[in-house]
Amino acid sequence: MKDRFRDKFRDRLAQHLNSLGIGAELAERGRPEERLGQIWYGRFLGVANHSLGVIDIRDGSVRWINTARYGGKNPTWSVIFGIPDQRPFSKHKAVNIEAVAKRRRVIGEVLDVTWRGKDHHTGLAEALYSDDAVKALAKSYVQSGIILGIRSYARDFHGWTLTVDNLTGQFEPAHQDWSTIQKIANRVLSSPRAY
Repeated sequence: MKDRFRDKFRDRLAQHLNSLGIGAELAERGRPEERLGQIWYGRFLGVANHSLGVIDIRDGSVRWINTARYGGKNPTWSVIFGIPDQRPFSKHKAVNIEAVAKRRRVIGEVLDVTWRGKDHHTGLAEALYSDDAVKALAKSYVQSGIILGIRSYARDFHGWTLTVDNLTGQFEPAHQDWSTIQKIANRVLSSPRAY
């Protein structure tokens, strides 16, 4: 009975990835990765979130995916792609960038997408902006109101996350989208460290 009312967002995402030929397996609950991406102040703003669990990915630079749900009556979901990176880098200079839309008007068609935030002279924002496949993916997501962000971690988790946030329904990336996500993962892994 309890399983009937459980949010199946994670289950459906894993099934979809497997249908694309991407080896995806539901992980046991309680993994440390479930804490990444949680909004610590969410409880005070009424947007408390909780992880729906992790999906392990068999091949590629993305090794796991954390899924989370925000809000109550009108929920949104977040998909956090984990990209482990064992190279040493600063615990005090975290890279934190986000895709930002350029529009002709405040509301309307997205003409271009840039990456803004703190990239600490890694050149990552410029490299992502210059890549046509990454730009096309970011543009389509941002046009739909989806937030796309990249962050580095050097404490509890050592590596990067690529977050697809503010999803209002099921997330079913096309095969080309998955290839571009892997391309972004490889790009962050080849970026120089910020010390």
